[in-house]
Amino acid sequence: MAKTTKRSAKQQKEAGPKSSSTDANSPKIPKDFTKIPQSLESFAKHLSTNQFYIVHLDTNPKERKRQIFILPTVLNLVIIFVIIWRIYVGVYTYPDIIAAMLGRNNAVRIDTSTSSWGHISVVVVKRTFTFLFDYLLIALFLPWPIRFITGPTQWRRKLGFRPAEIVVRQSRSWSEGKTLEVSTTLDSDILKTKIVPAIHPTRLQKTGYLLIDPDWDLDFSAMLKAHELVDTKSLRLADFEACVLMYGGSETGWVIWRIEDEGQGGSSAERKALSQDKLTDIRAKLVAMGKEELFFRWVELMQYVLNTQAENLTGEDQDKALGEIRALFSSHGVEFDKFWEEVGGLEGMPTST
Repeated sequence: MAKTTKRSAKQQKEAGPKSSSTDANSPKIPKDFTKIPQSLESFAKHLSTNQFYIVHLDTNPKERKRQIFILPTVLNLVIIFVIIWRIYVGVYTYPDIIAAMLGRNNAVRIDTSTSSWGHISVVVVKRTFTFLFDYLLIALFLPWPIRFITGPTQWRRKLGFRPAEIVVRQSRSWSEGKTLEVSTTLDSDILKTKIVPAIHPTRLQKTGYLLIDPDWDLDFSAMLKAHELVDTKSLRLADFEACVLMYGGSETGWVIWRIEDEGQGGSSAERKALSQDKLTDIRAKLVAMGKEELFFRWVELMQYVLNTQAENLTGEDQDKALGEIRALFSSHGVEFDKFWEEVGGLEGMPTST
């Protein structure tokens, strides 16, 4: 019996460090991120594990989306027309030039024995620029309509223009190897310079096609897949509310940052500033002034401040946020100081000083 007790104690002693080691090696999820719900796994499996993703709903009017899509459509049609024209011209030009280079007599061959150096120079310069133009046209511009046809055109052909569209942005080459760096906090440079600017309310207000930039591209196949899942009732549009998706490795899997969820917390002062009563008063006053759109823009801006800066809000951050709010009100023709004096001031707001 004593031997059994000693053996059990020894086993427990040996098991202790192993358990601690297991906890230490267990996958960690970055702050603000949680594991994605099981329902979204059917969507996430179609995403690349080497990239970050930003998802949100584009609720811009259908007519605005249509108007914005016209410009790249016209531009790509012009490029296609120029390429076809150059191919047509080249069919009759390049064979003769190649034949002349091989020593055959034809209309494009230059007789150096009878031609002046001035004439020869002009012909050489013209042909050089022709070759250069055609090369750049094929090497640089031909991929544009190809990508446009296989991406945006196919996207619009299948989806059309809808009142609410799911926008999926994927990170570009800067994210290579970054998504697997899972720790208790996400790399601050990535968060501050890449993700936070991309989820600013002024960005999320734009229609999807205007969100393509050097850091983020649209994943058209993912957007079509998302709508397919919604159309088949596998998911809801609400599942694609503003969020950031990241793959944290085989053990962690996909994790999600629900952007709007962060605005629900905060200090009591923040909750007081954004209380329902005050929101109701502010909205009622702006509606009476014919400025309801300003109310929604202001709410989005406040949510952005709470989502991204609430925990480390410095005096400089407060001044910057307050300046953005002032500019927002000014752009809508509302006198900032007078308005807030009438609704009870800025006390308790995260941007107050």
